[in-house]
Amino acid sequence: HDHRHEEVVEIVWTGPEPANTGFRHTEQAILEVISSAKWRLTVVSYAVYKIPRIREALIVAASRGVAIHLIVETPNRIEGQGEYDCLIALGNDVASACRVYYWPKENRPVDDNGKIGILHVKCAVADGQRLFLSSANFTDYAFTINMELGLLVTGGKLPHRIEQHFADLIETGCLVPV
Repeated sequence: HDHRHEEVVEIVWTGPEPANTGFRHTEQAILEVISSAKWRLTVVSYAVYKIPRIREALIVAASRGVAIHLIVETPNRIEGQGEYDCLIALGNDVASACRVYYWPKENRPVDDNGKIGILHVKCAVADGQRLFLSSANFTDYAFTINMELGLLVTGGKLPHRIEQHFADLIETGCLVPV
């Protein structure tokens, strides 16, 4: 029982790698979280595009009966901002296999200059047991050429707390279905 609840934290990295660092690779860590999900999976990212292995893993997870909450910055572009249309990037198979949520403009804070807040989180949580948290968007560049740093947390309280936080944002209507 104690061993199951013990927290293990690993560094996740994309970028130049000096010899003997032994860090986990970003895409590998995300795929591991997705493939470990048995019941619930929460995936959050600002940008999503060119991720065929992640797309396939999400479809396989859904076919196993995993309930997937996909939370994105927007389902399409916000005027004046340059993010990609993530639902088109993911494809209909993923969009139809997940419950997709976003943070509507009317629910976001705005500063004195009219700048609207953005959803800049990048994480994945499986069954409240495994958490991937990173600077990396879910993009090909983040998995290949960018310098990205994150953590893979297995066990402990953090994965469940993050999963519950996003469930609460959905429950309270801060995040809404697409």
